[in-house]
Order: sequence, then structure tokens, then C-alpha cells
Amino acid sequence: MSLRGFVRTLSSNEAASVLGLVCYKILTRRASVEFPLTTVTSPSPFVRVTGLGGVLVDVSGTQWSGAVAPVLLSDQFSPLNLATWSLPEDQVIRLLSDAIGLSFESAGYGPYIP
Repeated sequence: MSLRGFVRTLSSNEAASVLGLVCYKILTRRASVEFPLTTVTSPSPFVRVTGLGGVLVDVSGTQWSGAVAPVLLSDQFSPLNLATWSLPEDQVIRLLSDAIGLSFESAGYGPYIP
């Protein structure tokens, strides 16, 4: 996702294929989110997810705030939503992947084709 601070823009399908599992790990507290270049005067231009077995995933700050954060904050993925969390892990990850893809599509990053 990133190469020495450069974070490329993900398409809806790329985001769905990569970020579904990443979001699952964040929601189950097995990964953490960092905003590495945040200063008093400006937000970080990218968000870094760590705790993925040595892999770092960087996402554009614009894409994070416009398409990823709304999914993570959605009532559908609230820890209290037993309709979601009573499903097997792979199905929850699939739901997250689809939600990410559709969120990216709504934010204008191209059509999501599951």
C-alpha cells in the first residue's frame, strides 16, 4: 500500500480485497490504528494499521476518513450487534469487505464489483 510515505489511492475493489480483514482485526482489537504524521496544525496524510504480523497497511487519510471510518463506526459492526458477530469469522470478514467496497464506491473510487 505504501512506499516510503507515498500512499496510492485504492479503487473500490482493491479496498474491499485488502481492507476487509484489516478492519476485522481492528474491530476485534488484534490490530491498531496510528496517525503517524499528525501535528498540531494538520492531520496525518495517511493512516497506518499495525499488528498484522509484521505487515504495515497504509491508507490515504482522505480515503480513511471518507470510506473506511464510516464502516468501522457503523451500527452493523458495533460489538453489540449479535446479528453480525454471531456469524462465523469468514462471513463477518466478507460483510466487512462488501461494506468497504460499497463505501469506497459511494465515495467515488469506482464501481464495486463483488
